[in-house]
Amino acid sequence: MSRFFKVARSVKCSPIALYAAILATFAVGLTASLAMTVGFLPEERSAWPLLGFALLAVIAERQSVRLTENIELSVAFLPLLFVAVVFGPLAAALIGAATVLTDFGRPFTRWVIWTANRTVIGGLAGLAAYQAMEGGAHTLGRILAATSVAAVVDFAFDFVLSALTLVLRGTGSVGELAITTGPVALAGIPLYTSLVGVLAYSYIAFTPWSAALFFIPALAAQRLFVIYREQRVALTELAEANQRMERANLSFAAALVATLDARDRYTAGHSAAVAIYSRDIYRGAHGTEQ
Repeated sequence: MSRFFKVARSVKCSPIALYAAILATFAVGLTASLAMTVGFLPEERSAWPLLGFALLAVIAERQSVRLTENIELSVAFLPLLFVAVVFGPLAAALIGAATVLTDFGRPFTRWVIWTANRTVIGGLAGLAAYQAMEGGAHTLGRILAATSVAAVVDFAFDFVLSALTLVLRGTGSVGELAITTGPVALAGIPLYTSLVGVLAYSYIAFTPWSAALFFIPALAAQRLFVIYREQRVALTELAEANQRMERANLSFAAALVATLDARDRYTAGHSAAVAIYSRDIYRGAHGTEQ
């Protein structure tokens, strides 16, 4: 028995592993709660289209755009948002979990966090849409409102859970995440929320075949992320090139000054003195001490 306690004491539970366990427990509890209260699907919906949306979500996740070393964006939120509005919270939670099935493998803690994240986000977004549409006619305005609420919940919880993961892993900060993903979210939520809402209304009010049009906004969103990533890379490379040019100019100026000083010992230090006088005159004229 004492040997067992020695082994138990030697096993350390890292904060990220504890976080993964808590998040996974919450995801399982949320899924079970949704199954008992809301149910799987509305009575008038068929479950077969969910297979296509699950496949689309997996493909979208596999084509994620890397914004930084530790931050990625994908268009998997589009099919997840559509399923949340049309099929309900439980279906959205299951589709969310399915998006990362192909990433199963070591390190398992990361896979558990990703799966639980998507499950929780899908379930809560679907629950928000379900509450927004409950007890009313499925009009275009009502579905657009439900889609908007679900999108806000999706992005909000995605940001919170991603920030917690980055902080606990020590690979990023909340500010960096906000700066990186904020512009994309602000540009994407109004545009793609309306598109998903219109497609959801067409699916519910007219024909399920309208879901085939879903690939158009998905591809457009993916292209938007790619363009945003290319712009960030170009700006980063331009800033680095400017820094290298500035260092080269300073090195050239320093070498030129050293050459002039070495030519005549009576004028040595003159260039440095002129530079100091110029700096002091500038500070005096502009009232600064920088």
